[in-house]
Amino acid sequence: MIIPVVKRVGLVLLGSIQLCVFLRFYLLFNSTYMGTNRQMNNIGNRHTINEKGTIKVKDKAITLDATVDQIVKKVGNKTQENQPAKMDLVIYLGGELGNHMLQIAMGRIIQLVAMEDGRLQFTVRYLSQGLTKSERTCKELQKCFSAHFSEEKVNLMEWNISSIEWKQILDNQERYMSDIFHDWAEPAQAARLLHINGTTIESIRASLDEIYDISSRIEQQKTKITMQNAAIPSIPFAFSSGLFPSISLINTYYKELRELFIFNESNCCHEIPEEDETVLHIRGFDIESPQIFKSLGFRDLNVNQAANELLRHLNKGEKVAMISRFEEKDLKNYKVVLQERGLTVRFISNQTGPEDFCFLKSARKEVVGDFYSTFFRVAVLLSDTVKNVTFYINKPKKRRNERELPYANEFIQGAWALEKNVTIVVFDN
Repeated sequence: MIIPVVKRVGLVLLGSIQLCVFLRFYLLFNSTYMGTNRQMNNIGNRHTINEKGTIKVKDKAITLDATVDQIVKKVGNKTQENQPAKMDLVIYLGGELGNHMLQIAMGRIIQLVAMEDGRLQFTVRYLSQGLTKSERTCKELQKCFSAHFSEEKVNLMEWNISSIEWKQILDNQERYMSDIFHDWAEPAQAARLLHINGTTIESIRASLDEIYDISSRIEQQKTKITMQNAAIPSIPFAFSSGLFPSISLINTYYKELRELFIFNESNCCHEIPEEDETVLHIRGFDIESPQIFKSLGFRDLNVNQAANELLRHLNKGEKVAMISRFEEKDLKNYKVVLQERGLTVRFISNQTGPEDFCFLKSARKEVVGDFYSTFFRVAVLLSDTVKNVTFYINKPKKRRNERELPYANEFIQGAWALEKNVTIVVFDN
């Protein structure tokens, strides 16, 4: 049984995640602490202003000539507006192209939210997963999104999460924060306040409050923040642990994200779809790591579901271009069954991952793919040409949590979809 839903359905952003890496990463960075005293001194630039419109800065009473919101520090004969505290923001990059792009997007969004808030100024730096596929993906990003991510402009593999160097950096951060929060019952837990774990604008702002309080405590204790150099991040540094932005964040900052991810077609495109082709993307969960993805509930459609249910709207003689990271021999049954329906089918092969990404985002008539594929989803987000988009969800109903379908509904009503006809088909089994 299938349930077609047009602009009404949803899912948590998950991509191709190796389970062992996910578990290791979760244990290292996403554990939340309990019972730690999170109350922090309101110090630094958070001054109390009395009814006379005066504040005290370094024991000097200063009369405010402007409104209360226009606070200015006056030192001697010089007047200087409050400057944001400068700090590095380290973004963990895991997975492959779709995952990397969403994690980079999250870092940019955090940076923009901080700029709007005005109290913190982040320099974004990157921590690699340290696997061969991660190195390949970073090189692909630097080649295909060279306007902002060329090797000359950014190092996407500045540190390796498995390296001794990174462990030393974490140890330094923990020792530093323990010294700053020596009055806590468990000072070592203070470093966790620098982790930005939320995916909504409210949760990011809450994290910024905590990080600003840290910088204020540092200022009060006259302990200098060490700024970045060629080898290490600032101490302390903020950290985003491989998170994907919520659709509300993508909607809010869609224009900025489009400006960030400018695709270099001359570097990374080979073939593009014909104007009247439906492009079918096969993720290949069942081929890549069947046991891991089965345990997570991810699975591909079988050939009959794809040909006779998902694409049943196509008539005899219409064209289908199949594309996948896997070879035609692994997916030949799909092609055979589609041809038996009288469809004209070709398989796009001998392309790199970025060339497949270009093919998807360059479709004009229609693209069809798995909602759980971040590769497919990001390609659609960045497409200026496609008119019709069909996502399918084939995760067993008993494996879906209560937020997945509402999330998908929110996703397909985002800013990216305003000029597209977007459908989700849920295989309710």
